[in-house]
Amino acid sequence: MQWRQSYTLCSGMPYELDAHPHYRAWETLRKIWRRRPTEFAKAPVEFFESSVVSLPKKTGYMRQFLCENWRDLRLAIEQSWNAKDPPEYVPFVLTTTFLNLQSRQKNAVERVLAEQEKLT
Repeated sequence: MQWRQSYTLCSGMPYELDAHPHYRAWETLRKIWRRRPTEFAKAPVEFFESSVVSLPKKTGYMRQFLCENWRDLRLAIEQSWNAKDPPEYVPFVLTTTFLNLQSRQKNAVERVLAEQEKLT
């Protein structure tokens, strides 16, 4: 297919800037982080848990994704938390750690634990 034909066929399709799930995960975690009430001395697991559960249903897949992978997100929060990091670094570090944990191969025990920790 030539570029002109491809352009003609694809130009009518809507463009979604945030279509990539990794970007959407970062954007969602960044928005949650921006709404934090105070600075935290220890890992803000409870803050993120309540924030993920209270995400509006209209966020659709990303809310479901974070709820279903809560164990990986919780572990990412605990592993990547360093209160000395500048606050603007937190969404980047957290998203990177979360996606690494989420995409790794899990054994049977980890799958059972993840199933038990899912948020609703």
